[in-house]
Amino acid sequence: EAGFLNQAFEGEQSCPFDPHFHLTYATANIICSIIFGERFEYCDKKFLTFLCILDESIVLEGGFWGQLTNTFPFVRHLPGPQNKIYENHDKLIRFLEEIITRHKDTWDPDDPRDFIDAF
Repeated sequence: EAGFLNQAFEGEQSCPFDPHFHLTYATANIICSIIFGERFEYCDKKFLTFLCILDESIVLEGGFWGQLTNTFPFVRHLPGPQNKIYENHDKLIRFLEEIITRHKDTWDPDDPRDFIDAF
């Protein structure tokens, strides 16, 4: 993954840039390769959508609405911005279910590829 990160940095052609996104992509790819057994290109639309939803979820859950929903669980059933937390949760679950389904279709018990195969 270091090589892909280096290529991304070189692609900036010595212009000033914010390395935050490239470092996030690299870190996420390392985790994905361990858990899912595959890495994603930094421009992969599904990967970027996954990271965007994940980032938004972390901000929402750590913010006021997340704290309010944790303190008063009934708030979940009321209309409001706190529902975005649950919408994002459902999107992340669908993303993971798609990968798990693909793994089930190609599963070989004698050749575990990653954590999904192991469990």
